[in-house]
Amino acid sequence: MPRYGKRGPRATNLQAITEDAVEVQSLPSEGFAAGDIGDGEDSWETGSVSSKFGDLFEAYSGRRVPLGVLDNELRELHEQSGISWNKFRLVIKSRGICLTNCQEYGSPWALAEQLRMNKKLIMSKQRAKAYRHVKACMIQVYF
Repeated sequence: MPRYGKRGPRATNLQAITEDAVEVQSLPSEGFAAGDIGDGEDSWETGSVSSKFGDLFEAYSGRRVPLGVLDNELRELHEQSGISWNKFRLVIKSRGICLTNCQEYGSPWALAEQLRMNKKLIMSKQRAKAYRHVKACMIQVYF
């Protein structure tokens, strides 16, 4: 017998959950071009946008780059990519980019670990917030 909570009925067995998943997977995806919503949430990452991000941070990797220059590069990349601002912020944060040395650590957790171990890499919050696209790179680090 299904149990009801504050949010309504919930599945009590794996079969009900998998049946729902099969129904969702069988929806037609016709009429969508490559890179549209129908291809999946992360289809843009496999294309040229991902390589552009890699090229940008590879060029500056290990160097101290003025935040104004970095902000301009990120703004141009955002305009060229054609993705929404929220999606752009998610991409930037998911790459774990250090603002001090423009090094890409691969994830926000790896970046946070590096910042905990080397406090010289921590950027002033006030300086970073002055630039919109640089501000999107910021993560919280707990000591």
